[in-house]
Amino acid sequence: MDDYSAKQFAAPTDFRVGEAICYFRELKRFQVVVRYKRSDKSRECEYKTIRDLQTSGVRLLNDLVSYNYEDANIEDERSVVRKFCEILIHSAAMSPLAPPQNL
Repeated sequence: MDDYSAKQFAAPTDFRVGEAICYFRELKRFQVVVRYKRSDKSRECEYKTIRDLQTSGVRLLNDLVSYNYEDANIEDERSVVRKFCEILIHSAAMSPLAPPQNL
């Protein structure tokens, strides 16, 4: 989890996850819950979990095309993460499982 807190731009996954967490917690005031499952086969378990989530319709930051940190612009990448977060928020608000809201 420390990698996500550091949001190192040279590590695209860490940056995107860290930025998304900050966006949800600090700007949107959402509670962020992280689940971690220890495994002796972590890569295999990670792959299976991601595949299961993707094929069940869950949107993941992993869906975003990665960037080359040497060529990319940090503000552009931050903007992409925030737009992705807004898509998730909007999708959740439109879900039949979501509580009614005054839109």
